[in-house]
Amino acid sequence: MESCPRLARLSLCALTMDQEAMEALLQLCIANRLDSLTMECVDSYQYGQTVQAVVQEWASLMSTQPLKLEVLKFGSNRGLSISDQIAWAQRCPQLKVLELNVADEHDQVFPTKLLCEALSTTLLEVSHLHLTSNGLAMIDLALILSSFGPGPRIKYFGLGRNGMGAMFKSEVAWPLLDRHMSVLTHLNMGRCSMFWSEAVQHALATFPHLISLQAKYLRANDILGSPNEADEAICIPPWVCKGLQRLEVHIDGFHDKPAHWNALVLKQILTLDSLESLDIRLLQNDSYDAEYRRDTSLDLRLEAGLSVLANLTRMRRVFYSPQLQRAGKKELEWMKSTWPRFGLNST
Repeated sequence: MESCPRLARLSLCALTMDQEAMEALLQLCIANRLDSLTMECVDSYQYGQTVQAVVQEWASLMSTQPLKLEVLKFGSNRGLSISDQIAWAQRCPQLKVLELNVADEHDQVFPTKLLCEALSTTLLEVSHLHLTSNGLAMIDLALILSSFGPGPRIKYFGLGRNGMGAMFKSEVAWPLLDRHMSVLTHLNMGRCSMFWSEAVQHALATFPHLISLQAKYLRANDILGSPNEADEAICIPPWVCKGLQRLEVHIDGFHDKPAHWNALVLKQILTLDSLESLDIRLLQNDSYDAEYRRDTSLDLRLEAGLSVLANLTRMRRVFYSPQLQRAGKKELEWMKSTWPRFGLNST
């Protein structure tokens, strides 16, 4: 650490740290040299005891000495509860980015009250919040969003794996997040299986300043309604977030639907004329056979309407599964010739 006197950002990933290493990290934080700290899958020889000891020592040493950290991200670190993580964050009054994560918490109750008190008192600068916890219930989420106050504050909101039920289908959570629509730019629900297709469509149609949206999947009928053969030229209302630069969502639901639905969905993507990155890979395990998965996925073949996207001139990356989207060499060559910024390693 001493050999890097200008070190301001530190990211620790997939490490096993002994007592000496953890104490060195603690001293580095106490010296207030770090602006950003990320701990992802950090373990100790004592299976979490060292990590907990550092947090406890931190709490005693930092009770009167604030830290200047602005970014604090916790991955799935063994032995470090969300309560420990929140206690760590409360020592950082300038904190803007907070990501909390517990890998295994079958018997844990989410410390909702503790987090709400922190967000409304000591963590007033936090505008980026990402939560990963199986113990987070819908009522917990509503209380947490309420603790940000009535005014717009949340610029980034993310939720990891969660078993709370049909998230944001509820009339409770949406209005609380809608309060922040004038500043919300990033919505990351890519790991939340309960963020259903209707919620994705609602987000695309609600948040005008959205730059990045990550979600599991989006159904064609949630985009188009139920147009019939006579509705091919129907004027489908475009999504409101015209400044969206990154869309990560598997688009499906084309099985047994008219062929022109594929082109209609592509036309909706075309309305996102600032789009730079499109990821439509199927990220979740699927029990259906390969043929059905191909039939139900968005088709990126030229004969299926890929050329509709020609006006997305800012496109840099397209991530897709060739076996699902049925795109091949000629589609890749078309992308390279149509989008000058498009690179060979983009798919």
